[in-house]
Amino acid sequence: MHEETEEPDEPEEPDGPHDVPQAGDAKEQALWGALLTIPAVGAAATLALSKKKRYRGKHAKQAKARQKG
Repeated sequence: MHEETEEPDEPEEPDGPHDVPQAGDAKEQALWGALLTIPAVGAAATLALSKKKRYRGKHAKQAKARQKG
């Protein structure tokens, strides 16, 4: 009792880059890009405003000291 086994068919090689099926991830990439960009812009703005506030406070104190002296 000998059973014949068939070899599985090998997949066809694509003819070029246009023959490759798309994965459909383009929408998700845009979503993730936006989700990463929004907090990065918020962090940069927070950092810039905090530095500006510190800079103003430091120089305002020096200006008041000059006016008194």
